[in-house]
Amino acid sequence: DIDLNAPDLDIKAPDIDLETPEIEFHEIEDVAGVAATRGEGITLSEEPSTPDDLRKIEGIGPKISQLLNTAGIYTFSQLAKTDVATLREIIENAGARFRLADPETWPEQALLAAKGDWEALEILQDSLKGGRR
Repeated sequence: DIDLNAPDLDIKAPDIDLETPEIEFHEIEDVAGVAATRGEGITLSEEPSTPDDLRKIEGIGPKISQLLNTAGIYTFSQLAKTDVATLREIIENAGARFRLADPETWPEQALLAAKGDWEALEILQDSLKGGRR
């Protein structure tokens, strides 16, 4: 055990710039080793202070939401900017239990949610079955 009250204990806080938590990147990697390439100029924070509930997107449940978070996708805006091929790669590399997931409409739904157009999202979701057309 370490005595934190010891007079000779010198603890220094690391130099962290809390004013600029966002990073720019072109590629991130999730824990399963899936490279998720993003378009140029997209800035994503490592984890937004208020991530969106991605489960509002038809076809995304708690486990898939967690996979997307692991890949750096926390918001509707981020999901809307992610191409379907990248989403498929994330899902495929997560294992066979996710093989039925189809991300084809997720960016479209996420764009409506990001804009706050809940009425249009509801109309779109009414035409989908499990997130599929």
